[in-house]
Amino acid sequence: MNGVPRQIAIRSTSIAGLSVVTLIFEDGTDSYFARQQVLERLGQIDLPNGVIPTLGPLASPVGEIMRFRLVNCAQTRVPECTPEDTAIPPRALSELKDIEEWVVERELLATLAWPTW
Repeated sequence: MNGVPRQIAIRSTSIAGLSVVTLIFEDGTDSYFARQQVLERLGQIDLPNGVIPTLGPLASPVGEIMRFRLVNCAQTRVPECTPEDTAIPPRALSELKDIEEWVVERELLATLAWPTW
């Protein structure tokens, strides 16, 4: 699966009789494009008899529920950045991680619509 366009990471895990490979794509990559690229690669690999590779559903119970990101607007310009955001000095990655853990995560968990697992 190396070389799939717009792929940024591959993760895999295996247990007896089951292997799961997860490909991570760049933000903004169309899901159908990514799936097509993976399906084309699956058709080119040589697997033992009886092994049938499949893709998980586009949306599944174990799929992602929500995605968010914290952005240093002073360093990375995205459409959501306002002029006020770009005026704030850049934050260290460790500070962004602290904000994610101590502010964002707790706010999400405090929201009634957010699952508490």
